[in-house]
Amino acid sequence: MNFRLRLFCAVALVVLSTAAFAAPLPIEEAVSLAAQDIETSLQPGTRAAVLVCRSASEHLSRYIVNELVFALVGAGKLVIVDREDMDLIRKELMFQLSGEVSEASMQEIGAVLGAEVIISCTVDEGAVLRTKAVAVATSRLLAVSSRSILQAGTYLTLTDDLGAMHTVTVRTADELLSAIGPDRIIHLAPGTYNLSRAHQIQNRYVSWRDEYDGPCPVITSAANLSFRGDEGALVVADPAYGWVLSFETCSGVNISNITFGHTTPGYCLGGVLRFANCTDVSIRSSDLYGSGTTGIELDRVDNFIMDSSIVRECTYALMYIEDSSNVRFSYCQFKDTGEYSLIQIADSDNVRWHYSEFTGNRGYTLFSVDYLSRDLGIEGGRIENNDVKTFCNYPRRLTVEQVAFSNNRFDGQ
Repeated sequence: MNFRLRLFCAVALVVLSTAAFAAPLPIEEAVSLAAQDIETSLQPGTRAAVLVCRSASEHLSRYIVNELVFALVGAGKLVIVDREDMDLIRKELMFQLSGEVSEASMQEIGAVLGAEVIISCTVDEGAVLRTKAVAVATSRLLAVSSRSILQAGTYLTLTDDLGAMHTVTVRTADELLSAIGPDRIIHLAPGTYNLSRAHQIQNRYVSWRDEYDGPCPVITSAANLSFRGDEGALVVADPAYGWVLSFETCSGVNISNITFGHTTPGYCLGGVLRFANCTDVSIRSSDLYGSGTTGIELDRVDNFIMDSSIVRECTYALMYIEDSSNVRFSYCQFKDTGEYSLIQIADSDNVRWHYSEFTGNRGYTLFSVDYLSRDLGIEGGRIENNDVKTFCNYPRRLTVEQVAFSNNRFDGQ
């Protein structure tokens, strides 16, 4: 390495290392800048794999890995290993996104994936995100980044399991509704939780609303509330015209690994999950089905994340999004739903779908967007086998990048 190149690398490492001592940034910005730090240090066309993020929280690690991939793919300079290939390798070698993986193992995994460079990161107890890129063939360190994360907003939502929150394990619908409140984690054991059979439960954070054919629960004014299900945790409601579960004026709501649905599909009213006037909501690895009219409704919601989840078999629509901002769906499936406008967006901004699938749906319009909405987009994923007349009623409002279309009624429009 000549003198000028050595000097350049030394200066770059010093500049990047001092970034950790700058003012902490929201996690979204910190990850985006980390991606820029790495991307600018690598040659165009380099095949890279974002492999692992070591942290104390699986949710935080998964979020950072996904966001790094989105940012690097969006920049368009590097060739990023496909997410499906990465997931297959993780399953075969049995390691988690947040787990301890040796440098040698990462080199081996990178070689199997055909990557020239592996990218990994850590988040320490001080919320400093450190990211590095290493050459697979030589183990040479090619790029580093250090960014301080502001411990607020999305970061707190993703790390709620690290605080002194009270954990309650429940096995019945009565126990589930009784446990609801702020600053707690509700762990659902395997089984069916029919909320309609527990309407006698009294809880200051739970009220009951009867839209037509029976009461359904509404959770109100609860902050930092998590629901985590074991495999086989199913939450249902009997009324066909109500919501299985609604949240109003809540913040820091996290739902993971739970299936939600109606015992009987309905029409005209109702759905699976509804959020009104809420902030910092996440749904991960969950399944929403057979919902009456729609799978999800967001009304005046800020900072909503749905990751690796399914919305299916709804009678009218997949989702309604109104007066909401900073909404993201990542690696989700939206399928087998009809029969009107399937995704309706009104007066909302920064709503995005990343590497998601839309299959087997039917109706008039896949995306129905009003003129007040902005910064809407789909990146990656596939849209196929949809018997839908129109893809989007206002296509200038919806950006579409690297999406595979096939066998849709609207293809060729």
